Amino acid sequence: GGPTQATTVQYVISKWNLERRKQLQYVIDKSVPEIYHETIKKGVLAWNETLCGATDRSDPLPLVLCVAPGDDEYPEEYEAGDGRHIAIFMTNPSTKGLLGYGPSAVDYRSGEILTASVVLALKSHVTIPSDYSEPLLKQKDGGRWCQRLLDADDPDVLKCLLET
Repeated sequence: GGPTQATTVQYVISKWNLERRKQLQYVIDKSVPEIYHETIKKGVLAWNETLCGATDRSDPLPLVLCVAPGDDEYPEEYEAGDGRHIAIFMTNPSTKGLLGYGPSAVDYRSGEILTASVVLALKSHVTIPSDYSEPLLKQKDGGRWCQRLLDADDPDVLKCLLET
C-alpha cells in the first residue's frame, strides 16, 4: 500500500491439508538428549485423541506419529532444517520465560501449513535447577525450601510438554 491506501487486517487459520498429507510424522532431532525421547513421544502422541476427534477421518491409522533416533521408522535422510519433516528441536533461547514455540511455513493463499518445527527450550529447565539444587539440598536445614529435579518420565514433565 501507499500513503493514501488503508491498511486492512486479515486473519487466517493455518492448518495441515490432511487430504494430501495422511499422517503427520514428527521427527525428534538428534540433538535432543535421549532421556527426553519417550516423554516427548508421549506428548506428541497424546495429540491424536484431540486431532482425530476434530476431523471426520475414518482412517484407523493414528493421525500423528513421533519417531526418535534409533527407531526403525526414523528417516535415514533426515537432516536438521530439512523441510520434508516436522522436526522437534531442543534449544536454549536467550529469551527468559520462553518454554517453546512452533514456527511454520504457510501458503498465504490457503492457510495450509507446508512445514513446521517444534522448538523446546527444555535446557533451561535442566541447567538452572541443576546448578542450584545440590547446594540447596546439602544445607543444614535439608533444603526444605526446594525440591528435587523431575526426570523425563515424571507426569509433571509430560504435562509441561503437553501445555507448551
